[in-house]
Amino acid sequence: MRFFDIIRFAVRNFFRRKARSLLTILGVVIGTMSVVIMLSISEALDVGTVKQIEQWGSLTEISVYSSWGDDFAPKLTDDLVARINAMENVVAVMPIRSMFIRLTKGRMETWAQLISVDTSALPHFGQELEMGRFMEQDGSYEVVMGYELPFNFNNPGRWEYNPAYDYDWENQTYTVNPLPFDPIEATNIRLMPNVYTEPGEPRPRQFRIQTVGVLQWQMNNWQFNSGILMDSAAFDKLEKELNKAQGGGSGSGGGMGVSVMYSSGPVRASVSSGMSSSQSRDQEQDKYENLTVKVNDMNNVMDVQNELQEWGLQAWSNMDSLERTREQFAFIQMILGGIGLVAFLVAALGIANTMIMSTYERTREIGVMKVMGCKLGNILSMFLCESAIIGLFGGALGVGLSLAASYVLNTFVDASFFGLSSFGGAQYDLSIIPIWLIGASLVFSTAVGVLSGLYPSVRAMRLSALEAIKNE
Repeated sequence: MRFFDIIRFAVRNFFRRKARSLLTILGVVIGTMSVVIMLSISEALDVGTVKQIEQWGSLTEISVYSSWGDDFAPKLTDDLVARINAMENVVAVMPIRSMFIRLTKGRMETWAQLISVDTSALPHFGQELEMGRFMEQDGSYEVVMGYELPFNFNNPGRWEYNPAYDYDWENQTYTVNPLPFDPIEATNIRLMPNVYTEPGEPRPRQFRIQTVGVLQWQMNNWQFNSGILMDSAAFDKLEKELNKAQGGGSGSGGGMGVSVMYSSGPVRASVSSGMSSSQSRDQEQDKYENLTVKVNDMNNVMDVQNELQEWGLQAWSNMDSLERTREQFAFIQMILGGIGLVAFLVAALGIANTMIMSTYERTREIGVMKVMGCKLGNILSMFLCESAIIGLFGGALGVGLSLAASYVLNTFVDASFFGLSSFGGAQYDLSIIPIWLIGASLVFSTAVGVLSGLYPSVRAMRLSALEAIKNE
């Protein structure tokens, strides 16, 4: 008997008892839908959780700090930066230092955090420009402003709130406002130490800076949104100039000094201390406040983070929160998958029952086929093929109805029902059916059909030909 003959006989027998076949298929449809919908909800929960945590920051970045009180832990130095850069799966390292300064623009002024960055590493950390370019690495006082900083300039004594963005609470979306002025075209922006002066007192020495770019506004990127970036070489040069202007290196009294932040706490380079900030850093042994490490893939973040922690460093990433949330969801996912598998088990019993009844009803037919010389393997294949058709057909219908149910869930059910807030305009689906799930469902339903029909098929193959012919 040819393969196509086996298929033809299986299809004919499938339609011989239409009502029973349809009821059996209905069981497979329900089982398939249960598995697909439950797993799609589980998939949506995972994707939604990733989106929510990404609103707090990148999932491929690790924040590294020095370990306080551990004299044997590595210090945040250039040597450590080079060592981390050489690690597997590390794309780039951003060493961070900062100081608080005052900016003036004519009569207006504001306070800001001046951040020392490695300009060459900035593009790896998703920092994109709204306008202009990044700083040159030549020690010149070029800066890139965060998008919110131009909004913070005010006349002294007449502070006004100028928001950089508006938030639509109804639609939960942000709208970024146009810049109040073009920082690149503004040539009257000056920088000076963040020291308080009484009205009428002379201001400290001011340094001319050149704004060459403005960063795009990014939600939850508060440090860069309202800060001002300078290349590390220029930052070192400016820091020395500021301390010199305040008398920090002279050892004579008078000035308040420049406040420079490091991981071990604020280090104030003041005249009275007779110590420059670079000397303070040597004493603390930490050159940088912290390091931000960029990893090539979120699946490799925890490996890199664990290795950094083994070195004795404090390392943290948003993957910590994601892993904890996934652990909490694991039990829910197990329950959802279990419900689907129970439904599939019921469908498998229905297929087995249908095929067993089919062998009883066709006992005489099986006997005639054996007497006429039909091979035992052909009889086995015919019954297995019939049960596979039930599984495949039911699985296909189940997947189709699951796609429809998924559309209804995503269109008409609020995501907050499952605790997924659409804060920041992010949209969440309650059901996500990936391609692999569709393929796996069809293969699984067909396999369940074949396995369910295995016993009835073997029973049909082992029937005695003479006893089968005598059967009425």
